[in-house]
Amino acid sequence: MNSLRKLFGIIFVTTIIAFALASCELSGDLGGTTGGNTGGNEPTTPITPTTPTNPINPTTVAVTGISIKSTTSLVAGGTENLSAVIDPPTATNKNVTWNSGNTSVATVSASGAVTAVAAGSATITVKTADGNKTADCVVTVVTSAVAVTGVTLNKSSTSLNSGGTEYLVPAITPSNATNQNVTWASSNTSAATVSSGGLVTAVAAGSATITVTTVDGNRTATCAVTVTVPVAPPDSTIYTFSNNRDFKAWLDAQPNNTKTTPYNVKLNISETLWSQVIGGPGNTLQNNAAKYVSLDLSGSTFTIVENYAFVNCSSLTSVTLPDGVTGIGTTAFLNCSSLASVNMPDNVTIISNLAFKGCTSLTDITIPSSVIHIGNGVFGGCTSLASINVASDNKEYTAENGILLTYSSDGRNKSPNKDMLVAYPAGRVGSSPVIPNSVTRISPGAFNGCTNLTSVTIPDSVTSIGQKAFMDCTNLASVIIGSHVASIGASAFGEGSNLTSVTFKGTIDSNSFRYDVFTGDLRAKYLAGGPGTYTRASGGATWTKQ
Repeated sequence: MNSLRKLFGIIFVTTIIAFALASCELSGDLGGTTGGNTGGNEPTTPITPTTPTNPINPTTVAVTGISIKSTTSLVAGGTENLSAVIDPPTATNKNVTWNSGNTSVATVSASGAVTAVAAGSATITVKTADGNKTADCVVTVVTSAVAVTGVTLNKSSTSLNSGGTEYLVPAITPSNATNQNVTWASSNTSAATVSSGGLVTAVAAGSATITVTTVDGNRTATCAVTVTVPVAPPDSTIYTFSNNRDFKAWLDAQPNNTKTTPYNVKLNISETLWSQVIGGPGNTLQNNAAKYVSLDLSGSTFTIVENYAFVNCSSLTSVTLPDGVTGIGTTAFLNCSSLASVNMPDNVTIISNLAFKGCTSLTDITIPSSVIHIGNGVFGGCTSLASINVASDNKEYTAENGILLTYSSDGRNKSPNKDMLVAYPAGRVGSSPVIPNSVTRISPGAFNGCTNLTSVTIPDSVTSIGQKAFMDCTNLASVIIGSHVASIGASAFGEGSNLTSVTFKGTIDSNSFRYDVFTGDLRAKYLAGGPGTYTRASGGATWTKQ
């Protein structure tokens, strides 16, 4: 009996201990502390979070739109596959459904294949599974085909900056032609590409011809595309120097730039503006021909722009002269081909021979009121100069329709007689100049480099034509010389001339008719044959009276 009591006691105690241990383990798990075990020497294993059974995919891209061609034409029994373009191209779900609004006219398959059934029209609709976005194409079905006879584009030429785009729109004739489909091509995809819908994309500087071709009849139309690279705005920094030595050292160290982004330099020099061949700013510029400079000399103290001062400075884009300047020397800016503007002060009195000859970018010039003498051929070959302006209170010179003229000998009283044509702007549009009837003399070099001219009529009021007056008028083919012309200077029509017809209305004495006025034997033929029209073959030496 005692043994049985001992056995039941052991079982009871063991059960109580087991229950207590189980309770401690449960308390430790729920408490979430490292001391969950009352003994506290071993850390409790942390709870691992569970993964949701249906996670949301963060890479899903929603459909925002869809497009198809808006119209098409088919002959009954014909078919066409419509292609849908989903936006954005990276959309995750690209599934679509197709539907015809009038299956008695046209049906559409699950893949977008349209079949023309009978004459009429039907709207084909495509719908996205994601977002229910839709697009429509109106299908016109005819019983017999209408042939394409031609195609045009909304533009024959266009210009784009690199990276720019533009749609070209074709127009097929007749407008009811059955097959309105076209293809597109670019002649130079490195400059511009074109999509199947006519979207032109400018790629890089250059040119390309975009051609649209009709599927029916292979009719074509083209658009010339010019692509340019946008130019950065000019550096607004003004670099100031007090002598040419420092200016030269600075410019020598600068990188090359462009004509549209010149360095803005203010040069305040006290020394004489030496000629380019001796040294000075002109020499500095010529030695840095790929570094374009806009030069402000207004703070300098020199009074004369010396002969040859900036000759052949092709990188000079503009110049502002000091207020104290009174004279501009011979060929001072000869062949400054990038020079677009010159700011001359009111104290300038003399502009010497050929001062701006060959400044092919010069677009505007104003003669100050102070000028009393302008030399020969000052603006010769300035092929961008369309008009010459003169201050209204100048007493020696004036301008009529952009042509530079002098007043007659009593000019300081502003006589209305404008008797000498000093300079005709070489960039003036027009192939035949109108010389005012007040003109009695044509100055030497007056029409120098007027390459636009093809014919000239010298009015009867003119009595003399100066030497080299029409030098380098390379397209001049016909001249009529007025009846009162009594003298013609050396090489007046000789150098650079391609004359093939000359008409003399009057008589010129042999002593006033230089040997080299014309190329070939025209002088001898005229002195022997008198007034009339003389012609020659282009480039020939022999003239014949007609």
